[in-house]
Amino acid sequence: MYLKDVSSVSDHEIRFSLDIGTRSVIGLVTRPSAAGLDVLACERIEHQSRAMLDGQIHNIPEVAAVIKEIKQRLESVCGPLTSASVAAAGRALCTITTHVDQEVTSLTPLKPEDIRRSEIAAVQAAQKQIAQGSVVEDPAAYYCVGYSVVNYFLDNNIIASLEGQKGKSVGIELIATFLPRVVIESLQSALSLADLDIHSLTLEPIAAINVLIPSTMRHLNLALVDVGAGTSDIAITSKGTVVAFGMVPCAGDEITEALSHHYLLDFNVAEQVKRQLHQANVTFSDVLGFTHTKDTAEIISIINIDVNSLAETISQQISSLNGRFPQAVLLIGGGSLTPELAPAIARLLNLPPERVGIREAKSIQGFNSLPEYLHGPDGITPLGITKTAHSQTLNFIHITINESSLRLFNFGSVTVGDALLATGLNIRDFHGKPGMGLSVTINQKPHFLPGTFGQPPAILVNGQPASLDTALNNADTLILTRGEDGQNAAGTLADVLPKLKSLSVMFNKQYVSVKPVVKVNGNVVDLLLPLTDGMQVTVQEPRTLQDITTILKTPPPSANIPVYTFTVNGVSRSYSAEYVICINGSPASHSDPVHEGDEIDCPTPVEASPLLGDVLNLDGAVNKNITVLVNGQPLIIELEKITLSMNGSPATPTTPLINGADIIFEHSSQPVPIVSELLLQYEDEILPQIKQGGRLNLTLNGATANYAAPLKNGDRLDWSWKGA
Repeated sequence: MYLKDVSSVSDHEIRFSLDIGTRSVIGLVTRPSAAGLDVLACERIEHQSRAMLDGQIHNIPEVAAVIKEIKQRLESVCGPLTSASVAAAGRALCTITTHVDQEVTSLTPLKPEDIRRSEIAAVQAAQKQIAQGSVVEDPAAYYCVGYSVVNYFLDNNIIASLEGQKGKSVGIELIATFLPRVVIESLQSALSLADLDIHSLTLEPIAAINVLIPSTMRHLNLALVDVGAGTSDIAITSKGTVVAFGMVPCAGDEITEALSHHYLLDFNVAEQVKRQLHQANVTFSDVLGFTHTKDTAEIISIINIDVNSLAETISQQISSLNGRFPQAVLLIGGGSLTPELAPAIARLLNLPPERVGIREAKSIQGFNSLPEYLHGPDGITPLGITKTAHSQTLNFIHITINESSLRLFNFGSVTVGDALLATGLNIRDFHGKPGMGLSVTINQKPHFLPGTFGQPPAILVNGQPASLDTALNNADTLILTRGEDGQNAAGTLADVLPKLKSLSVMFNKQYVSVKPVVKVNGNVVDLLLPLTDGMQVTVQEPRTLQDITTILKTPPPSANIPVYTFTVNGVSRSYSAEYVICINGSPASHSDPVHEGDEIDCPTPVEASPLLGDVLNLDGAVNKNITVLVNGQPLIIELEKITLSMNGSPATPTTPLINGADIIFEHSSQPVPIVSELLLQYEDEILPQIKQGGRLNLTLNGATANYAAPLKNGDRLDWSWKGA
């Protein structure tokens, strides 16, 4: 045990820190001073069995026994120790980058609580992503321990701050950090068995980088590798910050196991052999009891393949996290002392050998004095845990949420929102639901009436109203009550319809006031009718002639005009009369607009049946004849002849149509005859005279006739004989 004078140390000044590693547990008692931190006492005990593998506690009672032994030894010189600061292995860390966009439903400027809700929504999106993805084997065992906003977005544009802004949408891009419950619970269980509480928690790679690479060095692209027994934790710095954390589940134990298998050694014996490889020769006994003395160079050649494999795994992870080769690599942890590991990493990362170095704890600043066995590279992480403990960065607070006890990491300022995230409660589940909306259709156009918004949840901290940003202290009581639901949409037809106006017109010489007609599902209703979801509304306003006649229930004449059906020579036909409607004395169509004070004339159709001449479009057609005097005797010649019958009875164009009648219509015509054609009608009289030698003397209207001359009505055709 390392011990310094502690006679003047008060209990509230000291901090008890534990580095619970895969191979050993280191306990430190420190106190702050003006010049830095003093290490008052230090104890280190190795596990007697493989109670931890790859940085994870597998046998809690055995680990607790080691912790308790260290605690008792330190208490014997430092007094009672009731809590300890610890670190979780880097292998347990999981980060998720997520981006969430949300519509802005309020017209008021964004408030801090609005932004906080969006941030929590983004973290919950990360929780959903980790639950649905393949990032971890058991997503349900992880919970969020913090987050960091990368960018805010307003209407898809990056903006420095959302507070006070207005827009249609907001976006949040953040990195959420998750830790498996088993890590914290196993640490808590081991400490509880040793009668200790967790005072603060950090992550091993963060603890190491905080003491080894100060902010003034982080502008360099450096890779810090903590090669322990079970894991190799990696942190990358660049551009003034830590840009990535990573881990590979292999480290010094892989080399120990290689020695154990090759020489048939107990694991603890193989571990001692590995630690003596700085000597020229190593003597050991195998599991069969034989003693061997081997040259160190021979042993190193045996593990060369495993060392190169470890170096390759670490180098690949560095390249993956960094995207390129770093400027330098800093190795810490007991595993970094493995022979030929540093040169192998330098070769694989294409770095000069001097750019990959083993850093020792004696070179770090902030500590006044260190025990000699903490000077090596394996002393850096416990010192980092100690420094973190004094900075109070990740200590715990205990609160009660809705009567459930909760332990929270203290990230400097724990808020109500942080507490809700840690419990897995979804703040949206406590927000009142919006009221149901109404959807109505007005003249085939959809209209939506939203319900009112639900009320936000009521948050009380120690009985006082609070918000998501309210800071929490140890032992606070938080009560979260669900907000009231919004009211369902409601209203009457008058609320959704525009102001309807009547129209005064003169209709068929009478003044009338034409009112709009509102129907719901085909029935005329009052404007005070309450709205229901899915309501079909039709509104007919008096705007056109069609509207006027429909509202007045006076259909246009065309609606009352009878339609006659009949057949003409076996072909079906129909007939209806045409009537003209006038607006202000001018013919109008049904789609013509009507204005205030217009005069509308809508004639009443006659009841008399139409005539056959109108139905058949005869246009006054009659039989046409001409009369010619032949030798003083009148001769009637038919040029056109119309024959009509209806239902088997003779008819004329002036006969009224009977609905459903069968009409036979015949129309014959011939051209006007010429003189020679007329003489053919008298060939019985003329031919005998010609055969007896008679000579025909033919005149038309007193002049010698041309046999090709056409005949007209009233012509006089005469003939006589000579020489007969």
